[in-house]
Amino acid sequence: MALTQDQRLQQFATALSKDTGLTYDASYKWASAEVGPLNNLGIQSNGGPASYATPQEGAAAAASLINSSPLYAGISATIPSNNTMLQLGAIAQSPWRLGSSGLAKAGGYDPWYAKLFGLNTAAFMPGSVGSTGTSSGPNPAATTPGSTAGAAPGYGSGTGTWPIPDILGSIQGAIGFVGILLIGLVFIIGAFLLRGHDKSQVVIV
Repeated sequence: MALTQDQRLQQFATALSKDTGLTYDASYKWASAEVGPLNNLGIQSNGGPASYATPQEGAAAAASLINSSPLYAGISATIPSNNTMLQLGAIAQSPWRLGSSGLAKAGGYDPWYAKLFGLNTAAFMPGSVGSTGTSSGPNPAATTPGSTAGAAPGYGSGTGTWPIPDILGSIQGAIGFVGILLIGLVFIIGAFLLRGHDKSQVVIV
């Protein structure tokens, strides 16, 4: 009996999670955002999507690239956290779908992934976990031009949020700067008033 699309997707996500260490939820949402059903992450071969006999084979090919390529070191770095949203954030900051040049043009994160994963895009900062840094060009084995059309309705709608950067330090710095300006202004005004007061004194001999 043939597997349904969702069954194939579930098997792919299970295999990808096992082969990479990504959580099942991160694997499922990532695979849902791409093409499928046996090559959900759009691995390329000879200029086009590769063909696999089973979801497990497709997941193994994707996992091999994720685990070995420095382009996706940011994704691998989040695996020990076992945090689905952290992993999805790293995926969105990787050049997997857009290639390095496309990712740079998009501002350092993939807006398609960010939308489907439910990420807070304001949190994507240079140097954040998942940043690909020095990669210079798209990886033909991983980029999947036009693959977004295959996303199934309702998939990738994560309810969590990417951790928001702590801006407390910036706020405190701004407050301190304003305070210094106010103190300086008070001294200037005081000096001006004292100078005016001295001039108004009349000395009678």
